[in-house]
Amino acid sequence: MTLSVAAANRIARAAAARRQRTEAKKLAMLAVRGAYDPPRWVLDRLTPGDRIEYEAARDEARKGKA
Repeated sequence: MTLSVAAANRIARAAAARRQRTEAKKLAMLAVRGAYDPPRWVLDRLTPGDRIEYEAARDEARKGKA
């Protein structure tokens, strides 16, 4: 019984982490379009690849406005 509860908990936590990363990426890209800085938790939850993509899009957006 304990093993199945632990496995279910692990699966639920992994699914929650995926949802949080997806939501963080959406908010980060909206921040680029909206010209505001996203909350710190958004940047903390981005994967390294998503973080690089966000920073490149942010820098490109800032270049376009300058």
